[in-house]
Amino acid sequence: MKKILIDDADAVEKTVAILREGGVVIMPTDTVYGIGCAYDKPTALERIIALKGRDEQKPIALLAGSLAMAAEYAIILPKIKAGLMEVWPGPFTGVFQKISGEGKEGMRVPNHVFVRAVIDAYGKPLWMTSANKSGQLAQTHVAAVARDFQDATDSDMLMVDGGDIPDSMASTVVDFTIMPPKILRMGPVSRERLQEIFKTTFQ
Repeated sequence: MKKILIDDADAVEKTVAILREGGVVIMPTDTVYGIGCAYDKPTALERIIALKGRDEQKPIALLAGSLAMAAEYAIILPKIKAGLMEVWPGPFTGVFQKISGEGKEGMRVPNHVFVRAVIDAYGKPLWMTSANKSGQLAQTHVAAVARDFQDATDSDMLMVDGGDIPDSMASTVVDFTIMPPKILRMGPVSRERLQEIFKTTFQ
């Protein structure tokens, strides 16, 4: 596994190059360290699931660079878009109907300059999940992340060292495919704030 510092002058370019190769990237986000790959590289997504020892049936969210990009991949109603403008970018994941067929898609716009720069440079969302072994706590300390994946020797796997990030909660997750919307995981955005923003009650 290759390693670079997040403040390297060409860190974004190196990260995008790995994504284009169908590789896997570990990087800090606005919540925890994440491990991800490009939206259009399904084989890389399978590798992430194997690296984590994750249940294949457990969904992985997409990180988009903007609300406009998210709307290219998920059906987001106008009244929901208005609320999303209050919580994105930030620690909030919305679950929507896929725009390209059956099924649901979890979408988030992260509030992290580097991650969004990578997404914008690549031009498509990233599949992203927490960079830890399945069943263990999500990591905010770079040394712990490196330890979890120290056996990864693939040359098309990259770790972006952004140093330790502040301890924080995982994102709030809401399913908007049902009405009233259902809170699947409580996080930094409280139920009261959700009701104020989206002007509806929540399950």
